Amino acid sequence: MIYLLKPDGSHVEYKEEKIGEYFSISESRFQKDIELYGKVILCELLFKVLNRYRELKGVPVKLNALNRDREKQLQLIKDGFRAAKISPHEYFLAADVDTTDKTDTILSVPIMRQAAKDVGVKVRIGWQDYLKEGQSFIHVDCAPEYFGKGKAWNKNGHPIQWESNGLEW
Repeated sequence: MIYLLKPDGSHVEYKEEKIGEYFSISESRFQKDIELYGKVILCELLFKVLNRYRELKGVPVKLNALNRDREKQLQLIKDGFRAAKISPHEYFLAADVDTTDKTDTILSVPIMRQAAKDVGVKVRIGWQDYLKEGQSFIHVDCAPEYFGKGKAWNKNGHPIQWESNGLEW
């Protein structure tokens, strides 16, 4: 099953092949999440940012991670990866975007910032700490759009950092 997470926190069944202009349900990342978790949940606001990022970047974009369950998050921590105790991936609000190397990461972060600004979505971007660990990817999440003050999930327990637009690490 494929669902779309709306800005108000509700889910609706998603029946389209395309996710915006540049992503397709048939891509391996989406198929892998369906295989692992029995479903994939696509955050509408996140994909607005990702589609604009792809448009600005001008080349195909590969997602390394999208949905994640609690078990997977705990396994990443156990395996020694730099992973949060609780991740926006578990709430379907995050994606890890592949970059080829350190230089590509550094050059791509301003593009991601611009993409979010262009579509008016509040995001948090992780990249610096991952580079220090020798990993080249960009984590982007729209947690502030769901957990920020006055937002759909603000009253649900969450790390306070999830409310901060523009936070980078």
